[in-house]
Amino acid sequence: MAGLLRSREAELQSARQDLADAQLRLTSIGGEQTRTQAAERQLAATRAQVEDLNRQVRLLKAALDHQERTVGRSTELVALLRAPGLRVVELAATRQGGSAGARALISGRSRAIFYADNLPVLNAGRTYQLWLIRSAGKPILSGGLFQSGPNQSAILEIAGAGNLDGLTALAVTDEPQGGSPLPTGEKLLIGLLPRTSAG
Repeated sequence: MAGLLRSREAELQSARQDLADAQLRLTSIGGEQTRTQAAERQLAATRAQVEDLNRQVRLLKAALDHQERTVGRSTELVALLRAPGLRVVELAATRQGGSAGARALISGRSRAIFYADNLPVLNAGRTYQLWLIRSAGKPILSGGLFQSGPNQSAILEIAGAGNLDGLTALAVTDEPQGGSPLPTGEKLLIGLLPRTSAG
């Protein structure tokens, strides 16, 4: 994909030069009456080519950026899955959560990745908020805000020393945009850590 992007960028540079040359030729011909229809058509075609190549370059850059993020996320996931003492927590949907499902992969005391899919569609001005329910320190701690992507899915990384200390459960609620200091909205997902794995 990176090679294709470089090729399109080179084509775009060439087309921009062609456009500049065509505009220069038309200017040197003289007044409006002396401009030929053929030259006008060539200029229009070159402009269209530049616009099309600009669009292709933008799309390729976006696709490459997405691909790099996906590869990076996959690499992180593999590292997390290989971590000793990995815990997997399944979150089940409440009645308000509909057919949503989620799981969290927890490594040690300070890192976890949360995945959800089939999330319910939220009203405008609302966001999903993940909650860490703990038996140590602050009992309810925000794990972060997130929005759903394709297929109403989401990925959220939880990081921070001590945030997972005494973790007993995870929950997702529907909160106002910007989040809440404590849960206020409908509970959509809930998952309990096995008693033997808590802490």
